Amino acid sequence: MRIILDVTPLDTGHRGRGVGTYVRGLVQALPALETAHLWLLITHDPARWRGFPDCFRPIRLPYLPLGRLTALVTHQLLLPLLLQRLPADVVHFPGLSAHLS
Repeated sequence: MRIILDVTPLDTGHRGRGVGTYVRGLVQALPALETAHLWLLITHDPARWRGFPDCFRPIRLPYLPLGRLTALVTHQLLLPLLLQRLPADVVHFPGLSAHLS
């Protein structure tokens, strides 16, 4: 299966918070499943994923430095456009990294 996983919380201030902790634990546990799944990791920083198992393929979601509007623009405008080009069987968004408050 081709599975899209949004790991952008690891690219933001959420990396040390609940959703970041969850995403980090999930990514660390996935290779142990020993399946033929391909994990397409939506990230602002594909270079961070060098050296990870071949079952992970980082896909760049542009990061626009718009302050509190960044996550809204990237996840509500850019991400749907990106997903149209990525065929997948499952898409998992652990949480939206919105900085609206």
